[in-house]
Amino acid sequence: MTTSTTHSRWGAGVAASIVLFILGILVMVYVAISERVDLVSDQYYDQGLRYQERIDAQRHSTGAGKVRVAVLNDTVRLEFPPAVHSRAVTGTIVFYRPADRSRDFTVDLGTDSLGNQVVPTASLDRGLWRVKAEWSVDGRAHYYEQPVMIR
Repeated sequence: MTTSTTHSRWGAGVAASIVLFILGILVMVYVAISERVDLVSDQYYDQGLRYQERIDAQRHSTGAGKVRVAVLNDTVRLEFPPAVHSRAVTGTIVFYRPADRSRDFTVDLGTDSLGNQVVPTASLDRGLWRVKAEWSVDGRAHYYEQPVMIR
């Protein structure tokens, strides 16, 4: 009689292990499905095709002088190289938030006579941002990107 009692406990243990395994898998599937995943861009395929243009623009920006990005008080200050000061410059500055893409925003490039642009940060969330400056001088594309920490 003791053999059948031990045998039934063994079968219940195997059944409980299988049920726990299945429940664990179901919980993992639920967590994976409910996780929010933001793409860097909705047009990532098109941007991938034009990536060589971005590399060339980065190369142009380092050759013309480096952009300096500084966080001061409640502002982000971008200092463009002297070659940009006296020329007609068009472009944009994108503030990219890796943690939440809905917080991203774009500012039109409008430097002062010294080649500086100041962007207020009072309304920005604290944390990591990527400042992406893209501009054109004399028909030549330039691109510069730098992470900044807003405190």
